[in-house]
Amino acid sequence: MSEQKVQEQNKAFNLEKVSGCKVKLTIAVSKEDFQKALDPAFEKVSKDASVKGFRKGKVPKDVYLKMFGEASLYQEAMNMTIQEAYFKAIEENDIQVVAEPVVDIVEPLKDMSFTFSAEVEVYPEVTLGQYKGLEVEKASAEVTEEEINNEIKKALEAGAVLKLAEDAPIESGDTAVFDFEGFVDGVAFEGGKADNYTLEIGSGQFIPGFEDQMIGLKSNEEKEVNVVFPENYQAENLKGKAAVFKVKIHEVKKKELAELNDEFVKGLEIENVDTVEKYKENIKKELTSEKEKNAENEFVNSLMAKACANTTVDIPTVFIEQEIDSMFAEVEAQAKQYGLTAEKMLQFYQMTVEQYKEKMAESAKKSILEKIVLQAIIDEEKIEVNSEELEKEYQSLSDHYKKDVETLKKEIRENNVKHYIRLRKAIDLIKESAK
Repeated sequence: MSEQKVQEQNKAFNLEKVSGCKVKLTIAVSKEDFQKALDPAFEKVSKDASVKGFRKGKVPKDVYLKMFGEASLYQEAMNMTIQEAYFKAIEENDIQVVAEPVVDIVEPLKDMSFTFSAEVEVYPEVTLGQYKGLEVEKASAEVTEEEINNEIKKALEAGAVLKLAEDAPIESGDTAVFDFEGFVDGVAFEGGKADNYTLEIGSGQFIPGFEDQMIGLKSNEEKEVNVVFPENYQAENLKGKAAVFKVKIHEVKKKELAELNDEFVKGLEIENVDTVEKYKENIKKELTSEKEKNAENEFVNSLMAKACANTTVDIPTVFIEQEIDSMFAEVEAQAKQYGLTAEKMLQFYQMTVEQYKEKMAESAKKSILEKIVLQAIIDEEKIEVNSEELEKEYQSLSDHYKKDVETLKKEIRENNVKHYIRLRKAIDLIKESAK
């Protein structure tokens, strides 16, 4: 609704656009409206009033006013009239608010009237750009011979056995059994010592540079390894510190890969796959399916990125905050499965809750923007869902969750299912019109 029209409707009400997702309401409360609020204000305030000779909350109004004065009701009456006037203004003028308002008294109470302002975030104005006929290159789902061979190599390595190599030097990929003790400024530090430790060289489990310096060593050889702890190392007393590790090698073990033959394939226990040829066909089929799925996801993501880039909209801060909270709730749920708090789990990634939320802000903004754009397309294209589509979706959910349709209808609201179908239709519209 335009500002002019609002002002024509009610001279005591003014609407000012602060941004594309924020408005400021300035509302004058009349003497009449304020006085109407004095009685309900008394009913509320008097419940906690203690007056000798009367039970709490039962003091008569005339007695209360004689003891405390009418002015004791003014703050509560102001709160009541602000709330009533604010909700009346947003309802009558169809203002779609998405957050709590920030209220400020513009003109203080005088002669039983006052003026207040309420600045509030609203559902944003959306100006759609081009979302049909977008040009995006779709990735190929073709599977190469090299990719098939790489999958076979992974399987052979997974089935590899470690064999002791008496005089062979350590190479990347070998497994070493060794003792080590670390020193900083010549002093051994806690947690820096172990005996008969087993490590695959090149796995990156140790401090950068440590494993590289072990390459070339043989059984029974010793060496001092010089490293520097990373600045983000978990132990505060070791961050950025130079250290020397005394290392003694006990054993060097090398991988002996399995042989690719029909017996190896049978040992993998893949249904209807018992020969090398069938195994390669199965790998190709699985890789093709995976690449097709990834290509489709990338295709949709690219289309949505273009549609969003072509759209003009200010995103309400509260939407982003809610999305971040939703993301954090998933972290909390995941941490709970391991018997941890979210804070404790994030420590494994050298991250605090605040740092996680800051990192997720851009991702949250992207997610919200996509939802806003898709909703705008739904409105623009007047996308609806008929009863047949709704029933089909419930049946699909029934097959997925292994529950009967009637049970799902009680668990998942019809409006939510319809909204999901509309979103999918909007995405299909963008995809089908893409070049």
